[in-house]
Amino acid sequence: MPSEGRALAFGESASRTLAAGRAGTVVAVFARAAYLDFEGDFAILVPKEVPNGPLHVRLERLPPLTVGTWARCPSGVLAIDGHRWLIPVEPWKPVCPADVLSAAPLLSDVVRHRPVLDMVAGSAGDIDDWLVPLISQGHFADACTRLFGSGAGLTPSGDDVAAGILLVVALAGSTDPELLRQLAARAPTHAISRAFLRAAAEGQSIEPIHTLLLAASVGDERLAAEAMKQLAAVGHTSGLDLAAGVRAALVALAARARSADRTPRDTISIQAQRVL
Repeated sequence: MPSEGRALAFGESASRTLAAGRAGTVVAVFARAAYLDFEGDFAILVPKEVPNGPLHVRLERLPPLTVGTWARCPSGVLAIDGHRWLIPVEPWKPVCPADVLSAAPLLSDVVRHRPVLDMVAGSAGDIDDWLVPLISQGHFADACTRLFGSGAGLTPSGDDVAAGILLVVALAGSTDPELLRQLAARAPTHAISRAFLRAAAEGQSIEPIHTLLLAASVGDERLAAEAMKQLAAVGHTSGLDLAAGVRAALVALAARARSADRTPRDTISIQAQRVL
């Protein structure tokens, strides 16, 4: 039955997509998400129990939708197959710690998950064995390139880990934002996953990962544990894989900052320009 209502919240990436007034298409429908493709940009409809995210449009409930149905966004309204939702004026934006590297000690303790990756050349083992050293040497772009597209899932596990790395590097201000955007935009993976990577490269991800970073930055173990529970409920392992990427990047960059006279901003900018 057609319905009308107001979206509860929507992310900044979804805001830009819907504000463009383009026509889109429902390209995938799951129990707790419907993916809308607007000429390569995505908005994701989710029910209220799903956390906020940069691509999310949170609704009171998710109506039955069919793949292939047209979606339109005239004048602040999202219209799909008779359903209409008013879009709030102000998009959701995550709250981030002033110094993301301050989250490293506690976060490295609470994130125990190790992603399962279908990688070659001996790099599919524990990410502490190869990924952390690679990032700590300044080669975060090389690390992401190795991860893109690997593993299983709607967003492959390797993409989720790479999104965590891009998020931390973006929040740390460690390199030119345009270089991060280019790296995410060129990722050899499918378009939906690439949309999440682009958001991470701009310093935005799903709300529980930002809650985890904030909690860890102030040493709040209870809130960090609660954020980990929320991440464990995201996808099959997507939330936990994302947290693993965040952990790897934080551990690597914090160690680099301690051992070098110059800051991560200085050193990683040099390496990023060499790789890209």
